[in-house]
Formats: sequence, structure tokens, C-alpha cells
Amino acid sequence: MLRRAEPCRWLLAGFSVFLVTAGTAGETARELLNDPSFARGFNLLSATPGHRVVVGRFQFATAEPPPVWDLAQWNSRRPLTGNEVVSGIDATHGLSNAVKSVTVRNPGTASAELSLGIDSRGEYDRPRRDGEPWPHLLVQQAVADCPPLVSLARLDLAIEARLDRNEVFRGPEYRRDRHCAQCPLVLIVQNRNADSAGHGDFFWFSVPLFDDRWPAPPPHVAQDTADPSAKLIYNPGLRAYTDQTLTEGEWVKLEIDLLPHLLDGLRVAGEKGYLRDSHEPADFRITSFILGWEVPGMNRAEITFRDLHLTAIPMTDERR
Repeated sequence: MLRRAEPCRWLLAGFSVFLVTAGTAGETARELLNDPSFARGFNLLSATPGHRVVVGRFQFATAEPPPVWDLAQWNSRRPLTGNEVVSGIDATHGLSNAVKSVTVRNPGTASAELSLGIDSRGEYDRPRRDGEPWPHLLVQQAVADCPPLVSLARLDLAIEARLDRNEVFRGPEYRRDRHCAQCPLVLIVQNRNADSAGHGDFFWFSVPLFDDRWPAPPPHVAQDTADPSAKLIYNPGLRAYTDQTLTEGEWVKLEIDLLPHLLDGLRVAGEKGYLRDSHEPADFRITSFILGWEVPGMNRAEITFRDLHLTAIPMTDERR
């Protein structure tokens, strides 16, 4: 069992001071995502969790290498490889096998769309049991130049999503607390100060776009028991961001200032002892962006995204 550490005093006592004093004069809004229209394609990663091993690429004739997006398929028994590329017409490009599909339409344009599909029945011999891993189909990239969170006035997420399909196959072993298809948007919030004893400390921050068990996925703040890091997952629930829900066949547009939720997650992670060697809020920034399917259940599901942006807006001199 993880021993509860004493709360980080800087999070409890000094946080508001940083919020009003941090910032760098003269900075302007900064797009944090590279290639948000997927023009450069994807690195295909091996299915071994925690090991970034590139086993192939999914690119288009017009793509300029190298890709900045990774396609992660953790714990997949039937991962996609670079030998399964099928290019269609009308600027539509597809990569698929019997259980997974990735489709990019109009890459490199303002109308670019990304679809991720998975049929997890081909990933299991039987329904998943407690303690067993589950397949993922995610796109992700490192975020290299995010300013410190406490120096920002806003951190704006924009995304449009459409649930194209979710078929749930419930057999006699189905359990609602064990089996589902979920599609979170996850940010890693990390201490990047190399001089700090807590350099590398982080927590997982989630925007739960879809979970087939609820119209609006509820809050979930707990230790990540599926990852060896055992770090905190901070998920305030979909209703913290919007009153909309993803229903099949309809586009939903989200425009959210994530900053207050991120700062609250940083505070909670400190209070719960997950950042025990970190002592300065100014050391933390976003370092990774992750989006896509995690499917512990028996589901055939597909979702499409477009108009994706993550924009850091610094404090002005007046705000500071």
C-alpha cells in the first residue's frame, strides 16, 4: 500500500502568490500541438507499454517526415503495422487490420479529420478479468515548449468529436466496473526543473470525452493502478467542462479553459502525497498530449476528431 505523505506545504500555503506574480512580459498566445492537422502522419509504436519503440510509419505521399504524432497500441495482441496502408480517394488515407483502423481525411488542411476505430473482440480470448491489461489505440505527442502553468492566464483546449459507433457486447461475464470502452484526452503535467529534487514528478490529467457506461463520465481521482508509475489520475468528470455529451452521429464542439482544472489537479496531487519531492508550483508544465481509445470491454467503437488545438495564453503585465 502506498504510504500517504505529508501535503506539500507550497501547494497549500503559497499557491495563490504564484498565480498573481508569475509570468513573462511580451509573450503571446502559443499553440502547443505540433501538426494538429496530422499532415506528417504517425510513428507506429510497439504494443509493449512504457517502451517507445517505433516499428513502422503511417504517412501519405504529401507528408514531410518525420512524424511528430505517435500511434500507441499498448497491450494490443493485434497491433497495426506499417505494412497495412491503404490510401483512398478524396484525400482519405486509411490504415487498418481486422481489429483496428486509423483514417485521416484531408491531412494538412483546416478540414482535417482523424478517425480511430477498434473492435476489441479480436483482442481477447474471453472477457477481461480483474488485474488483466486492456488494448489501447491512442495518438500522442510530446509537448516541448509549454510555459509553466502558473505563468498562464488561460490554457485553451478546442476539439470537435463525433462518436461514429459504439456496439457493446455483454455476455454472462460482463461487469460494469470492469468492462467498457472509454475515450479520454489526457495531459501529463510534470516537474521539468532539472535542479529540483522532484524533477520528473508528474500526474495524469484527464478530460473524459466518452465512456459507454455513462452519458457524462463522472469524476475519478485516484492512483493509477494500471501503470507502474502509480501516479495520480485527476479527472474532474465531463460535467466540469461542459453540459454536452457525445451521442452517436453528432458533432460536439468543446472549447475549454483547462487552466483552473490543471491547477486544482496540481494542488490535489500535492495534498495526496504524489509530488513529495517537488516544492515549487512554477516547476510544472504540460509535457505530453494523449487522445484515443482504452477498451477493457468487448466493444466495436469508432470516433472522429477535428479542429484540434491546445493554446497557452500568458498573463499580461496588467494581469501580473
